[in-house]
Amino acid sequence: MALNRISLSQLDDARVDIKRTHEREAVIAEFRSKESSAAEEEARSRGASAQSKQINGYPVETLNDPDVLALKNGYQNALSHYLAGFVYEALDEPGLAAPGYRKAIELRPGAPALEEGLRGLDERSSFKNKRSQRTTDVLFVVEAGAAPARIGRHFTLPVPTGSGLRTVSISYPVIEASREPVLASMLVGDVSLPLSNVVDLNVMARRALKDEMPGMALRGFTRAVAKGVVQDQLQKNAGLFGAIVGAVASVATEQADDRMWRMLPGRIYVARGYLPPGDHLLSIDGRTIEAPITIDGQYAMVPLRFYGDRAMVGQVAVVG
Repeated sequence: MALNRISLSQLDDARVDIKRTHEREAVIAEFRSKESSAAEEEARSRGASAQSKQINGYPVETLNDPDVLALKNGYQNALSHYLAGFVYEALDEPGLAAPGYRKAIELRPGAPALEEGLRGLDERSSFKNKRSQRTTDVLFVVEAGAAPARIGRHFTLPVPTGSGLRTVSISYPVIEASREPVLASMLVGDVSLPLSNVVDLNVMARRALKDEMPGMALRGFTRAVAKGVVQDQLQKNAGLFGAIVGAVASVATEQADDRMWRMLPGRIYVARGYLPPGDHLLSIDGRTIEAPITIDGQYAMVPLRFYGDRAMVGQVAVVG
């Protein structure tokens, strides 16, 4: 929403959306904490133990790779906080811009564009610099790919019943690692700008799933216990046929929560640099964007979206 406001040069409204973003992050953090505690309490009341969190056959490597573990959580992203810094800077409030840039670096360390945003803030905000500026400070926001899918897969859990252990089928979501190539550089006329990958939705989605998985596993165990009891009773009352019916029903009634925002981009990159006002041709990793973009003002933001080999350019925001 903030990106849309900036594209319409409505910075005051974008500022409101940015404030709501920060408030929403605090709400999500509190909700996640309560949700996890509630799941543990429910599972404990039904006899779940720490060992119940282990799911035989689950591809844990998708949740434990270094990129996933490097993220603090799955709901904060560097772009939103970098945008906060950019908006506050364009509104001539460098004191509020600096925390946004710092938070973006904290969430995505090692991204050159984010680090330069904070490092060059004092110089860009100085009165002398603004008076002598004859070029436009341009922020490019490049979205590419598509958000990952959550795919439900069935796994078996052994659960204790009155007549011994029974195997019950439980479904959990799995997110495969992205294989899309990473974009590297942008050419604007004869000016080369490096692209910094500041948001990877595949990694964020897997981090969110990793944080949700303990609660999912405990809730899955409580369902498995209930299904195991049903299977046990069916076998006692209807013999082998009852056990088969119970096992089939256990699989048929089990489906993982696979809802995802699939229209989100897979990755978001930023590039920033000074360009002279006027029309410019763009190319990204050798792919030329046919229509030129028009740059003007003291600040500008250019949104781009890649769908496969097709590139779409949004409305260029002009500020000042």
